[in-house]
Amino acid sequence: SMVRKFVDITGDPSNPLGPPRDCPTAFKMLYDDEYLYVMSRMVAAPGRAIVATFTERNEPIYQRDSDIELFIDALGCNHFYKETEVNALNAVWNL
Repeated sequence: SMVRKFVDITGDPSNPLGPPRDCPTAFKMLYDDEYLYVMSRMVAAPGRAIVATFTERNEPIYQRDSDIELFIDALGCNHFYKETEVNALNAVWNL
């Protein structure tokens, strides 16, 4: 099943540039011996659009595109984590 009622972490809810609370996001994860599979779903809030302009790997999608961010901290230490962001056009940015 999908993980629902995901809480956005954009900070101040009164920020006009951040997504409103009624902007639903859901995700599902699965893994095997070789890969981690992640599926996510973003739905634009009324009056808002999902923005996707970048199409190439490691273009700065975090600057203006709507994206899903995935943080992996295999050691659980908050250091040495990996971050991947993906926009609606499947452009990937890795940290």
